[in-house]
Amino acid sequence: MGWAGGSELLSSVARALAVIPVRQRAEVYREIVVAFAEHDCDTMDECLGEDIALDVAILEDMLNDISEWGRDEDVDDLKAELAKARKKVKAEQQRTRKRREI
Repeated sequence: MGWAGGSELLSSVARALAVIPVRQRAEVYREIVVAFAEHDCDTMDECLGEDIALDVAILEDMLNDISEWGRDEDVDDLKAELAKARKKVKAEQQRTRKRREI
């Protein structure tokens, strides 16, 4: 795939998966992000902000990578971003449940 084309493909995947509930999207994205990373896609962070479930998967992957080679302040920043993203996923899950109840 190469390092530059992956973010465009991942963006297309995100648009296609938007119809799936957030929890399931997050699970699917975790697998996709790992596969993309294994195929040398280094630009997935360009997709941050497109889908909160995708953000969680990307940030988890970045945190795993940076924990191996990064500086402590980088790890702390990523952990804070990941915590915010996870909180947004929970909020979206709650909104979805409430809509189903109506």
